[in-house]
Amino acid sequence: MDRNIWRSWTKRPFYYYLTQPGQFFKRIKWCWQRITRGYCDCDLWDLDCYVSELIESMLYDFADKTQGYPDTLCKDIMEWRNKIMETAYAFTKFNVNYHSALYGFLDEDPEPYRKAAYEKLIAIMPHLWY
Repeated sequence: MDRNIWRSWTKRPFYYYLTQPGQFFKRIKWCWQRITRGYCDCDLWDLDCYVSELIESMLYDFADKTQGYPDTLCKDIMEWRNKIMETAYAFTKFNVNYHSALYGFLDEDPEPYRKAAYEKLIAIMPHLWY
């Protein structure tokens, strides 16, 4: 589920907002809430999805932009980036399985994927400032 409000505006034709002006004002309100609070009301509707998708995208960005690595955990920067990417991929697997199970496309339980993703995150969490 894409929570980027600006990107979701481009998915609908402009006349949609002319025929439903309430949607336009809701999105303006949500944008203002994101500016002032850092999150908006629509993020709270699916907080578990929002947080896991946010962590996933932040980890992918962090792996691309990291410039150091923890000596106690890794031998070099490539090993550190791989650990971060493995954690981000675990969140990707969880998000895909969670949404598939939520909408009835998959009978598999997403709980093992969630546990694996958060265990990997807990293992590298103290070192994410590098």
